[in-house]
Amino acid sequence: MVEQFNIFVDKLESMIGSLRNVALQVDSATQEVAAGSQELSQATQEQASGIDKLNRAIGQIDTTTQQNASTVEELASTSDSLSMESRELAGHVERFKVSREAGRQTAPQKESRTMCTKQRPKPDGTPPKPGKQTRESQFDDFEEF
Repeated sequence: MVEQFNIFVDKLESMIGSLRNVALQVDSATQEVAAGSQELSQATQEQASGIDKLNRAIGQIDTTTQQNASTVEELASTSDSLSMESRELAGHVERFKVSREAGRQTAPQKESRTMCTKQRPKPDGTPPKPGKQTRESQFDDFEEF
């Protein structure tokens, strides 16, 4: 019986040793799972942060797109308005266009006036000649409509 008891104790010690090895393996596997879980948690947070930044960027793009669309509408309206005003202005200007021939035929004849120009004394002291008379129309560089 002592012998059987010793055999039983040896088997029990062997089983306890095997259980210790299994417990160490379970502990090691648990630590690996915990580390993997922590990495997964960190990756999830980074992904959530990236998605948040992406959502904000898309919101800004949407806002800018809406502002651009509004600006395009305003510019189109302004363009239409300016086009209409330019047509009106062209119509008004058209009334004042006269050919050179027609302008000369219908324009009243100006009176020919004479002007006297002053002459400065000569450097040698001799008096200037009497004023030269010129027609005023020689000085006119413009044409009346």
